[in-house]
Amino acid sequence: MIVISFVAADNAAWVLALLNAAGEPQVIFFDEWHHGVRGAVAVTAGGRALLYAALVLFVGLVLQGRIFGRPLPLPQTLTRRAPLEYISGIANLSRRAGHRTAVLQDYHLRLKRDLGFRYRLNPTLPDAEFVARLAEFDTAVDPQALLALLHQLQTARTEHEMVQAAAAATAVTRDS
Repeated sequence: MIVISFVAADNAAWVLALLNAAGEPQVIFFDEWHHGVRGAVAVTAGGRALLYAALVLFVGLVLQGRIFGRPLPLPQTLTRRAPLEYISGIANLSRRAGHRTAVLQDYHLRLKRDLGFRYRLNPTLPDAEFVARLAEFDTAVDPQALLALLHQLQTARTEHEMVQAAAAATAVTRDS
């Protein structure tokens, strides 16, 4: 912190040096409002007339305000769909769009990912190689049954086959 003390005799010299350092003269805005010099809106005749007119308009709007319309009674019974309707609706849309192959591929990849996670096996390996490596680590896995399930997930054509394959894949992941 710098403390500057001036002697009364040096004040004039200091002000002159400050003005010389300021450069060319320019227009300076001086805010008189914050220094107490305010326009007298409430004390002049024109100001009072404007305030009175604003007050009359406000009171007129408040007293003459109208509602937007007559109130409508709420319906007594709300008809809502059952949650099962939404699920079956999504399933029907998926059926129409032919997403059967994408669903089966997802189950196929999830099954391989879930089974190989513990042993850090790559789920993108070919099925035979994946099952052989998994059987090396986990002796409880039946390689022929797992290969058959993976093949069924890739070749299921009807919806019934798809549901059976998905249920079998879910059972295998739940048991492991």
